[in-house]
Amino acid sequence: MGLSNFYVWWIRPLEDVGYPVQGLLNISVRSFESVKVEGMIMQSIHQNPYNAIDPELAAVLIAQYEKQEADLVQQNAIIAASRPSVAEKAAKPGPFDHDPALKASLTEAAQARSDAVLSAIKVRIGEWDPFVTYTAGGTGTVDQPIDHSFWYAEAWVNGPNNMRFDWRPDGLHITGGYTHHSGDFFASSFGVTVRYGLSAERIPFSASGRWQSSAPIELFGGVRGYTGNSDFTTGDLWAKCWLHQRHTIFQFGFGPTGPVPLIRGNGESHEVLIFEENMDRPVWVPMPGFRLMPTALVTGVNTADTLWADVDLRFDVQLEGHGSLIWPDPDIHFRGNQWPLIPI
Repeated sequence: MGLSNFYVWWIRPLEDVGYPVQGLLNISVRSFESVKVEGMIMQSIHQNPYNAIDPELAAVLIAQYEKQEADLVQQNAIIAASRPSVAEKAAKPGPFDHDPALKASLTEAAQARSDAVLSAIKVRIGEWDPFVTYTAGGTGTVDQPIDHSFWYAEAWVNGPNNMRFDWRPDGLHITGGYTHHSGDFFASSFGVTVRYGLSAERIPFSASGRWQSSAPIELFGGVRGYTGNSDFTTGDLWAKCWLHQRHTIFQFGFGPTGPVPLIRGNGESHEVLIFEENMDRPVWVPMPGFRLMPTALVTGVNTADTLWADVDLRFDVQLEGHGSLIWPDPDIHFRGNQWPLIPI
């Protein structure tokens, strides 16, 4: 059944959602003046009007999600605090300090190689999908509901402006990328969260009061990373990328100030996609195709109330050094699917 979906785009600094960035980053380890930690939230909400979540409950979940984003910024700031700044690196003697002109030319050459890798990635993206247009809205599809299955409710993406998110009938396509032009540490994240709902009358009976939830997803495309060689430039060069997967089952309960999410089951996994340090080579890692999200064992369910499920994918990126980059190549293509809750 084809539906004309509703989209909302907004970009907000963390200060606007109640989290003072300066307070989060001021950890008193060393100065953060030269540290680049992504402090923006970009979300695109894609909703199924036939299975919408109550606005009051949605606001509670958005606040919880924004708190997680702020915590991620703080974690990246702690990592950044352990990395030497450009000034600190420059203060250390190097093999080419006696010849600044040679040092500059080698740095320029390393940057040129990085630009060549990036140019090749962009050509590949263009050849793969030359007619792509990036819009904030479009037409999507919602599958016919199946009994005892989690039905699609809404989805949103998050990431900085250099990442592009395009909802199409065949799923979400993520393009863009990160290219670093500094010796300072840089950290950022991008990803997608999809929410599903299972109404009370469709929750299957379980004699044990326990269920199992295994959400199927599909990930196609790949990610490419590149670093230069630190032998002839200043300091380390990093290009690192991780994929974090989280599958959460919850319901709403009463809290002191209103509704609060009550976790009924959770499954998480973390995997390294790219971990390059000073290797002076491009590396490409394919996405896995079809897979199941980490299984959530579900207990304590109130069978008189709706059961919600979040499927959350987050790619964490760390870069350091001139010319280091992480880019989807040619893109990251995500598809989510409805699935049944299984009594055990």
